[in-house]
Amino acid sequence: MVKRWDQFRNPWDREYAMRGPLWRGVAEATHLQGLVAPGARVLDLGCGDGKFLAGLGAAGFSPCGLDFSRHALVAARERGPWPLVRGDVRRMPFGEGAWAAVAARHVLGALLEKGRITAAQEIERVLRRDGLLFVEEFSTEDFRAGSGRRVEERTFERNRGILAHYFEKDELPRLFPHCSTVSVQAVESRQRTDEGTKARHRWRWVLRR
Repeated sequence: MVKRWDQFRNPWDREYAMRGPLWRGVAEATHLQGLVAPGARVLDLGCGDGKFLAGLGAAGFSPCGLDFSRHALVAARERGPWPLVRGDVRRMPFGEGAWAAVAARHVLGALLEKGRITAAQEIERVLRRDGLLFVEEFSTEDFRAGSGRRVEERTFERNRGILAHYFEKDELPRLFPHCSTVSVQAVESRQRTDEGTKARHRWRWVLRR
């Protein structure tokens, strides 16, 4: 039985251990179709409880999930039979050029600036030449932008240590100097809150190594 919050090495382990799966449903991945070959292996960074892994599988890909939370991976195992790796996006246990397709969905925004730079370097290292990188992050137009304790520019702490960085349109490509931008798309969805329905704003980038 969990008796103390501080026994966890990171706040995401705490959240998954206490609450179980955090994300409902399946995150669609059909926007990758036509860019990545059917059945291709796609590395999902910060896979959490497997919401996007399930979307990748439903879209016809062969996903592999990486997350540093053991409790998240336990939840992800319930979603499907895909390979799961416990690791940190800033120090990945993969060789250079190991992946032809990498997805980073709401993982870079959970890091401080130094961590984002280190993670981007690692992503470029494991991404194969001519490989594709898919990134999705919340934008500065999101209704939660500015909510919580400010720890860095456009980065805020909420919920006992969980970070959220809100990206400008041209910010993400600057993290990847060895990649070129294929496309960038603004994505909007609606979320119910105690104060009514709010707009969630995201950027969706496709980059090529």
